Amino acid sequence: MNRYLLSKRLNSHKGQVHGFTLIEFLVASALAVIVIMAATGTYFITRKLNDSAEQRVDFQRNLRNASSMLTRDARGAGAFGCFSTTVASSERFPLAEVGANGPFRSGGTGFYSSILDDGENGGYGVRIIPQNQSANALAAFGANNITINSPILLFTYGKGYASVSGINALNALQLDRSYASDADVSQAIANKGQLVLSSCQNAVVVKPTGVNGDIVNLSKGVDIPEIDSSNLNAATNLSVSRLYTSAYFVGTVNGQSSLLRYELGADGTWQGPQLLSEGVSQMEVKFGYLKNCVAASSPAAASNIFTLQHSYDFSDDLSQKTLPAVIRISLTYDNDLSGSQARTEDFIINATVRSGNSCINSLI
Repeated sequence: MNRYLLSKRLNSHKGQVHGFTLIEFLVASALAVIVIMAATGTYFITRKLNDSAEQRVDFQRNLRNASSMLTRDARGAGAFGCFSTTVASSERFPLAEVGANGPFRSGGTGFYSSILDDGENGGYGVRIIPQNQSANALAAFGANNITINSPILLFTYGKGYASVSGINALNALQLDRSYASDADVSQAIANKGQLVLSSCQNAVVVKPTGVNGDIVNLSKGVDIPEIDSSNLNAATNLSVSRLYTSAYFVGTVNGQSSLLRYELGADGTWQGPQLLSEGVSQMEVKFGYLKNCVAASSPAAASNIFTLQHSYDFSDDLSQKTLPAVIRISLTYDNDLSGSQARTEDFIINATVRSGNSCINSLI
């Protein structure tokens, strides 16, 4: 091919080679920006919805955990070994005498005597302290940075169990060797907290001062009516358990209203606060008492009667004569702490009290 023909062929293609015009570039850029903005908006909306859903799941998870703890504490309320603080069985439950540093004072007033009160039989195990009387509770908790926004609901019961195999003196108990394997009892003894010494008819709070092998020395003499200095061998059905109390309320911490929990430690002092769930703004408590109990001729018949005929009377007030059979706790919480889509919801907990189940106690 000569130079003339090659030059002519190359020149024939020059008119076909061209790029984007400025207008085409601007249109393409605008379309790309629109697509990116749409994708970004979709991403952030999806992320926000996902965060909101995760927050609601966290709320539900935290409230279910709180419900589990509440129902566990309520179930054991008023029970100390084979002793139960019901009208039918209990006769006496004196207060502890552990001095001003502990949460219990014999003959005390306010929050201290509200947990255990030897003048009100039915209150053992369950207590409600109105919000306007919570100042003493804050002092006992040592909670200077908390504002209480609800009543305080308390449960008291015996945690752990160890058999009393003998009484060497009115201020010395001989425990079964198995007590060392019970963490609650052994920790209370080691930390000189409070123990509950109980038979099936009576119970008394005692304070251990030391241990020598299986012998636990006490700060006061055994105060069970059926046991005295002339009858030290009458230790049948005697046992000890750690005196345990948990307290639930709604309080404001660092500007956030939350469901909080305190518990009585093995050394007899309050431990907490334990944050159960943020966003909880209200807690209302009602007490349900069983009625229409019908006598039965046998446990099998009692089960059928209880299933068919029992009913509840609910009250805002805690009776001083018997424990409630069920406690209904209504929590109000905000499911979006960011405030952008704030919506309050209710969470209901129905907690049964085993010692307050008077129908079952009387039928079986």
